[in-house]
Amino acid sequence: MNETPKQYEFLVKLKPDAEARLDSKDTLTELEIKINPNQMTSAMRQEGKTLAQAIDTVGKLNPKSVYLKISAKAEDGLVKAGIKKFLKMIARDGIASTVRATGFDDGSDTPETVDLIKDREKKVFQNVSLSSNKRWSEAVRYEHLEKAYNGWKKILLGSR
Repeated sequence: MNETPKQYEFLVKLKPDAEARLDSKDTLTELEIKINPNQMTSAMRQEGKTLAQAIDTVGKLNPKSVYLKISAKAEDGLVKAGIKKFLKMIARDGIASTVRATGFDDGSDTPETVDLIKDREKKVFQNVSLSSNKRWSEAVRYEHLEKAYNGWKKILLGSR
């Protein structure tokens, strides 16, 4: 590694409005997922059975990642059983680099795309000094973790 990292990042949870926007979709017309199938848990497989089966089928080839894009006509929509919870699980657990769902709110004629990766709560610290072995020291990691926690305290306690 010739270049030293310029930031240290903590990801904690999905923004509440992202979850609410996903939950408000009565009709889903498109799903887009890029996931590491080897990191899916049995709970994830159980929750998103149909999607998990599709991902596992390709996963037998032992890929580093699986990209899946599924579309449906607006009047048909996609079956939603377990999909929303599955999408939230894989976005929270950090095993997917893309998690997008497009759909319609009840009574709306305009589709909205909810991107659960871009809509994660995060705190970025720039120019964190490294120790001589090109790593962040334990003290520096704990210091920045505490700063992130203090910044997120209201969110973690359920108020904004």
